[in-house]
Amino acid sequence: MESLLVRSASDQSILDDLPDHIVHNILDFVTIEDLARFSTLSRRFRRLCSSVPNLNVSAKGVETNLVKRFNFLNFIDRFMIHRDRFKLQRFSLSWSINQAFDWVFSEEYRIDSWLHQVARCDVEKLDLRIFFRESNISSYALPACLNSCRFLKCLRLTLKNRILKLPTTGFYFLQDLRLCFVRIEHEEFGEWLSSCKRLQKLTLSNLDGIKNINITSTSITHLNIYIWHDIIVSSVNVSACRLQYMRFYWFSTQSKQVNITAPNLLHLTLEGDLVDGYRLGSFDSLQRALIFAQTSPRLLRKSEDSTDSVYLNEILFSVSHAEELYIGIALLDLLITDDYWPVLFLYNVKRLHLHVTPDLEDYCFPIVASLLDRLPSLESLTMRSYFQPAAPSSDTSTLPMELYECRSQDFVDKLKSVEIELYEGLKGLEFIKYLLTTMKALEKLTIYYSPEELPQRSNVTSEIEAFKKASSTASVYLLPRVTLLLPDEFRCARLN
Repeated sequence: MESLLVRSASDQSILDDLPDHIVHNILDFVTIEDLARFSTLSRRFRRLCSSVPNLNVSAKGVETNLVKRFNFLNFIDRFMIHRDRFKLQRFSLSWSINQAFDWVFSEEYRIDSWLHQVARCDVEKLDLRIFFRESNISSYALPACLNSCRFLKCLRLTLKNRILKLPTTGFYFLQDLRLCFVRIEHEEFGEWLSSCKRLQKLTLSNLDGIKNINITSTSITHLNIYIWHDIIVSSVNVSACRLQYMRFYWFSTQSKQVNITAPNLLHLTLEGDLVDGYRLGSFDSLQRALIFAQTSPRLLRKSEDSTDSVYLNEILFSVSHAEELYIGIALLDLLITDDYWPVLFLYNVKRLHLHVTPDLEDYCFPIVASLLDRLPSLESLTMRSYFQPAAPSSDTSTLPMELYECRSQDFVDKLKSVEIELYEGLKGLEFIKYLLTTMKALEKLTIYYSPEELPQRSNVTSEIEAFKKASSTASVYLLPRVTLLLPDEFRCARLN
């Protein structure tokens, strides 16, 4: 981009023939300093730089040099004034404030003045990442003009080492709010959210300072809550009649309570440490559910002594209406006890994704077969790993075929697609034999293997070809696994 600007200075015809909106798209990729240089080429380019719809301001490069920092602050002041009232679609600010020099630079005041100017330009999207070097109990408040900005639709705020002071009323016109690492010492935060009447998307990431997160809304359709550390929050209560998409990650060793009421929920992701604190309603409209399918099995096994299998069955019942279900085999292992196995049938599930790990292979296939009995409408089964085993798995003898037998004739007649992995010692081969010799409607079986553990696949291919197929149309594909397994210490994987 620098070469383009230099070349433009000698031959402006390169950009002179382009319409304004194309030039604006090009200017999105340059720094605000380059905008100032570019504006000196001609009167038209000066107008284009002053009216650029997207602005990115960052303190990167001037963090330690005080002279450069002071000059840069003055430059931003002048640039924002010269913008006048040109429409602004997006304004991004990433700034680190050192209190030792703020009495000289007045950076908080300057940022406040920039945001006033941004509001005058009818900004639509505002992305603020403000970091204070020193941690104290001082509060920080956004300018009141943003609260009444009728064009502001999206606000993303990251605030480190300060307490966010909420405005007296919510952002009436705001549709998308994202708060990251924000500390709020205001227990009426839920009531404040309720006053954001047009809010549709809400993301809270490591929100701290309040014990209870209470969300009651008639407008929110997308909700994301991420809690990755031990913080003061101990309960999350959600009641949203229009909520359709929800992601909830809570990794914390402390006690917690979760209550979710969302009758129109379509997609649910629930991950984190497992405790007897989740109270979920009946999601009758649910289409897709991920229930502890991304959480490390190591974390789930830690909950074995403190989790009641009857309570886990209630979680499973809450997502029983989903057509697509992602679930961890470690969770199913906790669910099944010697004297208890839920009688719940998941009649709507058509696509099942099971997260397994090599160290669970010793016994997970009989669990899977027993689970399949309760899925009479199942058409697709995927069994994949995302984590390395917690410890080297021991060699096990081949499990007897009767352990895999399903009693559900519906399942045998409907399953069409299966994806599965082979592990060290060819674990899973007997289950593959069971699938091929039993599933009458099977059309496609995809088997993934590790090239490191199975450098010669010819022996496996010959064994699989020797199996008698119940379905004459079943195609078998043996493919190398290309995704790397995460180390055991990772808490969560990311699924598409």
